[in-house]
Amino acid sequence: GAFVDGLKALKDSGTTLKMLWSHDRYSPIGVFLDAYEDNHGLWVKGQLTLGVKQADETRLLMLAGAVQGMSIGAYVRQELYDQTTGASQYLKLDLVEISPCVFPANPEATISVAKSATMQELEKCLRDVGGFSIKDAKAIIAKAKSFGPQRDVVDAIKAATAILRSEK
Repeated sequence: GAFVDGLKALKDSGTTLKMLWSHDRYSPIGVFLDAYEDNHGLWVKGQLTLGVKQADETRLLMLAGAVQGMSIGAYVRQELYDQTTGASQYLKLDLVEISPCVFPANPEATISVAKSATMQELEKCLRDVGGFSIKDAKAIIAKAKSFGPQRDVVDAIKAATAILRSEK
């Protein structure tokens, strides 16, 4: 229950929860779209701001498994301190940011899913940015899908685009 009040206050204020690279306030890399606390702990869903160099690099590191942890930055509003053990139990926290990081303090604070762009997003990008017709964009996506799920979607799109351009 340590996060409940802080998450509600954040939501009520309309402020987005920031994603920083390894707690560096000068390296924002995205935002969190959803956050809640359940009986296991804090759960968040974030989105990297692709096109930001550090966000792009973080995404690649996540997909490779080199970055698998998360760490929070928060203000402690209420805690219990055990003088015998020196341990603190945080009762109320106000989240300021959450950071993907290499070595999280809590080994259970893990990144469970890192996604590539969806095929629909890439098809739209091929049309809007790449200047491809709807027919060609769909053909590129179909070719990329044939490479199978083991390939990174972006690499598959690049390969499919190269093949289709060479066929013309």
